[in-house]
Amino acid sequence: MERDQTLSIDPVYNGPPDSAHGGVAAGRMAELLDPLCASVRFRAPIPVGSTMTAVPGGDDTVELFENDRPIAIVRRLEGPLDGQRFDPLPSTAVDAAEHAFHSEWDTRHPFPTCFGCGHHRTDGRGMALAPGPAPGHDVHAAWWRPRRDGAVPPWLVWAALDCPSGFPAFVTLAPDRARVTGEFAVELLHPVPGDGTYQILSHVTGGSGRKTTTSAALVDHTGTTLAVATAIWIEIPR
Repeated sequence: MERDQTLSIDPVYNGPPDSAHGGVAAGRMAELLDPLCASVRFRAPIPVGSTMTAVPGGDDTVELFENDRPIAIVRRLEGPLDGQRFDPLPSTAVDAAEHAFHSEWDTRHPFPTCFGCGHHRTDGRGMALAPGPAPGHDVHAAWWRPRRDGAVPPWLVWAALDCPSGFPAFVTLAPDRARVTGEFAVELLHPVPGDGTYQILSHVTGGSGRKTTTSAALVDHTGTTLAVATAIWIEIPR
């Protein structure tokens, strides 16, 4: 990236009602450097429908601003992402995990119109991911069926990994609290065919104070890991 560029996130890609979905935004921002292996740290809520300016920095970084307000910093990963590789689950376990998600969150989801995991959207354009705890397994799991021609664009893989990486961190939330993506890193290991059916698996890896760290992976029907992600989730008032 040799000069300033601009980026805008369409309002259809919201997470919370008035800000962008963290995975969509991070994936689009990563395109400025390397969408196959990058990390994005958010410094403020991500605006939708307005222009952000991307300013290249040293050491393979890009900073994004809305006017003078810092929004995010993108870094190219220097090596492979230290993300968890998960073994695929039996189909019945993923089905049960999705059922658990609906039982727990359909009536008290903190962001029910979220592009990734909101089940109260009326435009039919959300991903409707349902990452819940898999019975008998120390992971959350969800199905993802892109239903697209050709390979899935990298930014959409980022989007698919985001919400499932977060819901293990939602388990301990008080009713008046929520979590948002604070930092998100993804490494795409293989192209993701748009006509496939995939498992997205995730779990908590640590945390302190308002921060919880998680790891996630996208796995195909052969057990091949196509992408891995790590995330830091920040607790906020609901």
